[in-house]
Amino acid sequence: MDSGPARDCLLTGKDLEAPGERLSSGWGDRVAWGFSPGRPNAFAAKVDPNEDALLVVERGGAILAAVADAHGGRLASETAIRSAHEAAREGAGAPSCEEVFLAAARAVAELRYEPGPDEDEEEGGIGPSEFSATALLALRCENGRTDLAWVGDCRAFRIGPGRSVSTFEPSPLWLDWESAARWIEDFERARPEDRPWSRESFVAEPGEVLLLATDGLTEPVYGVPVLGEREFAGLVRPDRALLETAHVLLHEALRNDRTFRGQTGRGGEDNVAFVLVRPM
Repeated sequence: MDSGPARDCLLTGKDLEAPGERLSSGWGDRVAWGFSPGRPNAFAAKVDPNEDALLVVERGGAILAAVADAHGGRLASETAIRSAHEAAREGAGAPSCEEVFLAAARAVAELRYEPGPDEDEEEGGIGPSEFSATALLALRCENGRTDLAWVGDCRAFRIGPGRSVSTFEPSPLWLDWESAARWIEDFERARPEDRPWSRESFVAEPGEVLLLATDGLTEPVYGVPVLGEREFAGLVRPDRALLETAHVLLHEALRNDRTFRGQTGRGGEDNVAFVLVRPM
C-alpha cells in the first residue's frame, strides 16, 4: 500500500436539513461530492427532512465511497453509513465493499422494531415493514481496480473520456432490520459470490470518472428519471475539475424550473447525495 493521505468525510441527514441547502467539496481532483436535502414538498413526503447519507474515505491511495438513501426515516441510512465509517477506522486501509456490507448489515440488524403497547399493527400501527430501510451503494478503488456493491435504487455510472456512459442497474433488495437479520444468518455458510447484494468489479480506464448517486440526483422531479446517461455524458466532462462538476450536478438536481405534466416549478424534490471519483 502506498503512503498516501488518510482522510474521511461523513455526512448524514442531520448535517443538512434546511430546504435548498447544499454542500459540495472534494480532495484535489481525485474525489468530490455533493449533498442536499432538496426541497421537501407534497410530491416527496418524508419522515425526516433529509434521509440520505454519504461517506468518503481515503487510505494510502485507496478510495472508499458510499451513498445511502433511506425510506421511513433516516435511521437506516445513518446507521449503515456510520457502520461503514467504523469499519474504515478500525482497519489499516480502506475496507472492501464486502466488509462495508457486513458491517452495515450487522448494525442495521440491531434496529429491530418492537411496536409499543399502544400500537396495534392490525389496526394501522407502525409495524416492522414500515420501519426505516435503506438503499446502499459502496465503491472501493485502488490503482484503477474498482469494486462496487449495492442494494436498492442508488445508481452508479462509469463515464469515459469519450463521453461513453455505462449504468449499473438498481437492485430490488433493500437493507432493513429483517433482511439484515436474514443475511447475518447466512454469512457464515455462504460463499462471498453468493452474498445477496449486487456486485461488479472492473479496471477503470484512464480519464474515466465514476459517479455514485442516490435517486434524488437522477430523479429531481420525484419518481421521474430526468438525468441519465445522455445528460451525465455532457455534464461530467474530462476538462472540468471534479469539484466544479459537483457544483454543476447539484445545480441540475436542485433546479425547480422544470415542467412535468403541465405542472411548472418542479424539480429539487428529493434528497441528493453523490460522489465523483477519478480512479486513475
